Amino acid sequence: MKIVDRYLVRSFVIPFLLCIVTFSSIAIVIDLFNRLDEILKLKTPLITLVLFYLNFIPFTFVQTSPVAALVACLYSVGHLNQNHEMTALRASGLSLFRILMPFLFIGFLVGFLSFWINETVVPGAMSHLNKIKEEKLEIGKEPKKTELKNVALFAQEGDLFYATTYDPVRRILKNLVIFRDNELHTPILKVQAREARWGDGAWILSHGSKYRLTGGGKIAGDPVFFVKDRFPSSVKPDDFLKAKLQADTMNFRDLRIYLKKLKGRNAPSVNQRLSVALHQKIAYPFVNVITILIGFPFVFREKRGASVLRGIGLSGVLGFSFYAVFTLASTLGVQGILPASLAVWMTPFLFGTGGALLLWFAR
Repeated sequence: MKIVDRYLVRSFVIPFLLCIVTFSSIAIVIDLFNRLDEILKLKTPLITLVLFYLNFIPFTFVQTSPVAALVACLYSVGHLNQNHEMTALRASGLSLFRILMPFLFIGFLVGFLSFWINETVVPGAMSHLNKIKEEKLEIGKEPKKTELKNVALFAQEGDLFYATTYDPVRRILKNLVIFRDNELHTPILKVQAREARWGDGAWILSHGSKYRLTGGGKIAGDPVFFVKDRFPSSVKPDDFLKAKLQADTMNFRDLRIYLKKLKGRNAPSVNQRLSVALHQKIAYPFVNVITILIGFPFVFREKRGASVLRGIGLSGVLGFSFYAVFTLASTLGVQGILPASLAVWMTPFLFGTGGALLLWFAR
């Protein structure tokens, strides 16, 4: 790596690390104040809080690294502009694209690091965090009472539960579909019920039917209709409250396996939501590169003083716009209005292309 590259990398890395520390500290302080009443009431030990927030840091790094990359890029390039160092670099024969390379290189490194942390560290950290929250910080707290939509859960024995609605207060599943697999993970039984209630260690199904299935998923024989039936299972009501959280904290590999199990099981809403999450596992870490690409041209075009501040302001607006569009598109993907891949990758592609065009015109 040349001296100029090391200089540019150092000018980016230091503010980036400061941003990560600042954003993580802000997130911890906000969460701490939100829990302050419970902490004082339960007299939570300091070591418990330390462990809780240590497990919180990997998640905040993944979520805030793109913003930190944008701010670090704005600061670094703006500082170079103010000190006429950018002019000196151009006068020495370096093109704008060549000057940008070290920033993009660090952006890709941060993206890979963010992906690795999200795959290997975050799932375990979030699992420990949720365990501490349930056992130490939310003792006696009433469970969530709002209805959950489109829930899916795999039982230990291989049964797949899918319901359009779960009422955690009444412990009722509505429009329930259960698939039972054999040892080859092929569906051999399909159970449908208008409603299911938990009682006496089993689900009490109402107004439904049972179908035996062949290896190809076709109905074998006549269906059996029932008004009421008992279905023993290891799946308990509280498991549905944790189902969405477990899916959200899966890594890429586990999420892909989960989606493979759901394939062809008549759970389109869950399938769509998890497909969006799967694409986000890859796309989001490399938003670091996109934020650098869209921030660099704006600050570079400005010269000094107020002009630099104007460039930073414009880049900030553009960064906020990116997140707004990314969130909106992902929501449309979850709702099934857009295909999952298009919903997730559309925003990075559009803003990345826009950043590249701005860079081309600013060269």
